[in-house]
Amino acid sequence: MGFKYSSASRYLLMKHGATGSFFKCFGSISLNTSSELKKRIKEKHPNLDELGVIRSGITTQAEIAKQINLIWVIVTFVLTAILSPTVFYLGQGLKPVDWQHEKNMYLYKEALIPVESLEEKAEYITEAILKESEDYAKYISSLQDAHGRMLIIVMMMLLLSFSLFFLRYQWIISLKDCIDSAYMEQEKFLKDVKESSKNIKEVRENRLKKKK
Repeated sequence: MGFKYSSASRYLLMKHGATGSFFKCFGSISLNTSSELKKRIKEKHPNLDELGVIRSGITTQAEIAKQINLIWVIVTFVLTAILSPTVFYLGQGLKPVDWQHEKNMYLYKEALIPVESLEEKAEYITEAILKESEDYAKYISSLQDAHGRMLIIVMMMLLLSFSLFFLRYQWIISLKDCIDSAYMEQEKFLKDVKESSKNIKEVRENRLKKKK
């Protein structure tokens, strides 16, 4: 018998309705689906050779799906490498604030030269520093917002990707367990049938011998 589908999981999904608990090929299959799948697959492929091909295919897919941990490590490493310069850029982003402060200090000194009263100088410096503090707080807040948005986007992408990988892994593994169970049941059934036929044959032969 030929299989027109490219993989064992796709064959089980499209031909036997082996859908996961979420959407099609995501999430482990339910108990009812597993029971129905075993029944259908044994009826459709009573021969162990055909069932073995499906079992081998889904086992291979399961082994590949296990590499999810390796994929996660690689993705995490790449993202860490990409995001590592962020601290440097955030530090560089504060440089204009320092330059602005140095410029303002020079202007304050020039503006306070003709002022003789210490109270007026103190009042002027206090107001200037207060304004600088407000501007600095706004600038820091904008940087924090931009950084926070970037982290949220990255975390959401990672979470979504990992969830899809994990749900897909659950589906493949549950299919593998179901097919393994179906194969062992069919193997036991054929073995019992073979032994039963052998026993019947022996009984007939003994009867024939007795008649002779």
